Amino acid sequence: MAQSGQFSFAFIKATEGKNYKDAYFQENWRGTKEQNILRGAYHFYSDYRTGIEQANNYISVVPKEAGMLPPVLDLEVSGNDHSMMLRELNRFINRLQQHYGVKPIIYTDHDRYTEYIQGNFANYTIWIRDVYTPVQWNKVQNWSFWQYNNRGHVPGVSGYVDMNVFSRPQKELAALVL
Repeated sequence: MAQSGQFSFAFIKATEGKNYKDAYFQENWRGTKEQNILRGAYHFYSDYRTGIEQANNYISVVPKEAGMLPPVLDLEVSGNDHSMMLRELNRFINRLQQHYGVKPIIYTDHDRYTEYIQGNFANYTIWIRDVYTPVQWNKVQNWSFWQYNNRGHVPGVSGYVDMNVFSRPQKELAALVL
């Protein structure tokens, strides 16, 4: 596990779809706590399962703990039926909000932001993934996190690590915790 110091926060993959549970989640969750790194967990959303099924998968893995960052919806896919996709995203988000008592953070790229998030989730914290092209900031509202690199290196972690920044003062990051 990486040591803290220059890192303020970490988001750890927990689940994907209806059944997938990341094999390293528990180890990474424990390790970030031991290093006193502010932590949260994310769910990689699938358009092949209902929002409730996916939310229940996440809830079964990620404990509700004081001091953790809000749950994260990782939206990188588009559904064939736009209205059905929006309905299921709402169900997923509402289920997590009901369980954890906070609004989830929405992680997405610019295309999915324009397609699903903009105009539908105005009061949610947005985390934009854009590692290949300049972000069109004038078209993204409420963004707080930005993934600027998907090939970062962190001492103590083998392989690539996504690198992110938080756009607001540190006290606002601390205010997000449960």
